[in-house]
Amino acid sequence: MSISDVEICNLALSKIGQSTINSLTEASVEAEACALYYPNVRDALLRSYPWNFCSKSVSLGETSEDIPENSFWKYLYVHPSDCLRVQKIFEKGCYALDVPNDYEIISYQSVKYICCDIYQAYCRYSQAIEDPTMFDSCFIDAFSCKLAAELAIPITNSTDRLKIAMQLYQSSIQAAMMTNAIEGADQKFMSEHQQAAMKYVNCRR
Repeated sequence: MSISDVEICNLALSKIGQSTINSLTEASVEAEACALYYPNVRDALLRSYPWNFCSKSVSLGETSEDIPENSFWKYLYVHPSDCLRVQKIFEKGCYALDVPNDYEIISYQSVKYICCDIYQAYCRYSQAIEDPTMFDSCFIDAFSCKLAAELAIPITNSTDRLKIAMQLYQSSIQAAMMTNAIEGADQKFMSEHQQAAMKYVNCRR
């Protein structure tokens, strides 16, 4: 699907009954408001849910930086620069295991790190995407509704239009999440320990 930042803004503006724009840099109240709110609304929505289209898995780069948390965690990794939300930390070959892996994200001297007890850890995360052509169509609908809600008061000063935009957002975000879940539901496998425990329970029945 080919769509631009301006087209998403125009979808949002149309939902609150406002004139469309030709550019985010044009001299209009609508364009100035869109340029101000668009990036934050986009990143907040990308971070709010593990969308399939922006999910990415990478091998984390270990660092020997000396920070206070080193006394608690075994390993310290560099936080991926394009990461908006860490979804999961796991060992190679163990992504689908339904086993919790504890980790902590910390900042030290203006640098972000991921601390955990996993050797050569992998990270599944939601990456920052600025190219709107990468967005899922259901996400675009929800994004434009959320943006419309953010723009409603600054541009129209109308609580009625804000309520309408929020209602549209609630229905569109639920539809987007459902589509995402159907297309990319994680497979869950039990570890050997869990399988053994389940086998024991079944034998006792």
